[in-house]
Order: sequence, then C-alpha cells, then structure tokens
Amino acid sequence: MIAPALLLIPLLAAPPASQPTLDVEAAVAHALQNNPRVAAAERAARAAGATVDAVGAWPEPTLRVTASPLPIETRNGPAWAAAALAWPLPWAGELDAATEGAAAQAEAARLRVAEVRLAVAREVRLACADLRLVEAEQAINARTADLVRRFVELAQTRLAVGRGSQNDVLTAQVELARLSNQALDLAQQRVTRAAALNLALGQPPATPVPAVAPPATPAAEALDDLLAWMRAHHPTLARFDADIAARRAALRQADYAGVPRFDVGVAYTYVGEPHHDGGADPGRDALALTAGVRLPLWAGSYDARVDAAAHAVGAEEARRQDAEQMAAYQVIENHVRAETALRQARLLESTVLPLARQSVAVLEEAYAADRAGFLQLLDAERALERFELEHARARAAVEARLADLRHAVGRPPAPGVTE
Repeated sequence: MIAPALLLIPLLAAPPASQPTLDVEAAVAHALQNNPRVAAAERAARAAGATVDAVGAWPEPTLRVTASPLPIETRNGPAWAAAALAWPLPWAGELDAATEGAAAQAEAARLRVAEVRLAVAREVRLACADLRLVEAEQAINARTADLVRRFVELAQTRLAVGRGSQNDVLTAQVELARLSNQALDLAQQRVTRAAALNLALGQPPATPVPAVAPPATPAAEALDDLLAWMRAHHPTLARFDADIAARRAALRQADYAGVPRFDVGVAYTYVGEPHHDGGADPGRDALALTAGVRLPLWAGSYDARVDAAAHAVGAEEARRQDAEQMAAYQVIENHVRAETALRQARLLESTVLPLARQSVAVLEEAYAADRAGFLQLLDAERALERFELEHARARAAVEARLADLRHAVGRPPAPGVTE
C-alpha cells in the first residue's frame, strides 16, 4: 500500500528543495483524477451510453410451448403438443424515438460528468484559498509577535534605566500572550482546512499538505465575454438541452401509445396417429401462420400519456430558462465581488499598509525618545495587524470569487476580472 504522504508527490510544483509547496492547478488536476464523485459520474455516464443500442432494438419474439397429458382428439388424430412463435412489429418511428431519447439521456449523463468536474475544481480552489488564508494569518501572527517581542525588549531597556514603567512591560507581555494563543488557534484551523482540502483531493483527511503556492494571475476578461461563453458552452445548460431532447423523444413515443400494434407468428401442432380409421390425413401435424393486432380501446388513457409527456417537455424548458438566468446572475455577482475584493486588496497594499508600517516605526522611535506612550505604540501595532489581516482576507476573497466565477462561467480556462 502506498503511504498517504506519497499521494501529494504529483502536486508539488517545483518549489525550493527545503520547502515544497502545493500548486493550485496541480491540485485540481489531482482531484479530477482521484475524487470519487468524479469516478461515480463517469461510471454512470458509461452505463447510460451502454443502454442506447439496447433501447432501439427490435422486441424479441415470444415462444410458447404446450403439452397435453390428455391429448385433444382431432379428426386427424390426438394433438399431443403445440408450439407457437409470436413476433411484435414495432413502428419504426417509435424505435427511432426510443433510440434518440436514450442517446439524449446518455449525453446528459456525460454532461453531468463535466458538471461534477467543475464542482470539484471549485471545491479544491476554495479549499486552497481557505488554506492559504490561514497560512497568511499565521505569517502575520508570527511577524506581529516578533514586533511585540521587540517592544518588550524596548520597554525592559527603558525600565532598566528608569525611563519606563513596569506596566509597559506587563502590557507588552499580555499582548504577546494573546498572539501566542492566537497562534495555537490558527494551527488548529490549518489542520481542519487541510483535511477539507484532502477530501476534495480524494485522499485521506490526515494526509500531510504542504503550504499552498500563490495562484497564477488569471487573464482579465470582460463581463460580456464571460456571459457569452456561459450561454454557449456551460455544461449545465447543455445538459438541460439534452434533457429537453430526451423529453421530446418521450413525447414522440407517447404519440404511438394509441395506435394499433401488430404481431405475426407461426404455430405448430404435433398430431399423433389416430386410434380409429377414417380421418383426413391421419397423423399429419398442423402448421398455421398467425397475425394479431392490439386494439387501443381506452383513448382517454393514451391522451393522458401524451399530455403528461408534453407538460414534461414544457417543465424542462422552463427549468432550462431558470438555470440560464441564475447562471448569468452568478457570473455577474462573482465578477463584481471579485473586482471589489481586488480593489480593496490593492488599496490596502499600495496605501494603507505602508502608512500603517510607517506609523509603527515612527511611534516606536518616539516611544524610545519619550515622545509617545506605550499604549499609542501598541494601538499602532494592533492597527497594522488588523490591516494586514484585512489584506490577506481580501486576497483570499479574490481567489474564492474567481473560483466561483470559473464555476459559474463553466469554462476550464481561468477567467479573470477586468482591470
């Protein structure tokens, strides 16, 4: 048996030898090969495809054999046994409709595979974004803890020369304890988020997962282009089209429910030697050709079948229209949300974070020179921590909204947001 840790070997994306990382797209490819939901959908599609030829085949004949322990006396002699073969004659149009319906259902099953693959890819990308977020929060926690340790040393130095207070040292140590407890919480969150990613990858939840590498920047595309692609190629909409084709084929089949059905056959009767003389062709077996017709007497029930099939077509068309409108809404919503998160991340990175870092540096220098209080310095540190967390969460939101956008568009290449 392969050790669970070895399952991640295909996912490692040429990182530094000392610190391997997990590439998001490699993780998606791994999940599409190993996730059991994908495998189940593929098997269901193969099963549906295997039934197409069988559905359109001609019905099989019926052979009926009878034997008479007490033979029936006929003028030619006793009839000991008989065999009859009857073969129904289907309408060619009915067989064609059945074949087309089965083919449409097989196509729908194939498109469900594409839907499942899209859903699994989205799940992996979201899990990677969640894992990257908690790793970013761990890095922020570590940087903030290093900063507070420097504050502790500064406060202790000032206290030693009689320029500071014991309260400053204690306050810094309390802040350091808060960060230490937060680090433990983040470590536990990473365990659960790594387990969630493992489930999407189709491997045991406890499999070790390396740090997630930053995803590649997607190409920017206009919203109208994304909507056009979605309407033309989304597998969910294509599946609805296949389901509608299957319903229409069932409607054509229902049209044949009220027409006569014919069958032809042949019957053979074994006749023994008579116990008396005078019969015509004594002992001669009987051979007969047969023909039959089923009479559709209950017209109301057949009309009801046609009405039900017609309503089923209309219902599927309405569901398809609703699915297209919902998909368009999801594309628009996630496109806007991705742009919003991207704009927020850029603002924090270009303006807010540099100012917050500068504020900490200025107040640290002022505190060392007795021009600022320790609480002012601590407030600046907490503000920097808050802005760094907001930046990390905004970046994670961009990744998550792009994952949702790719799923809503339904296209394997990575759609981006407009600049």
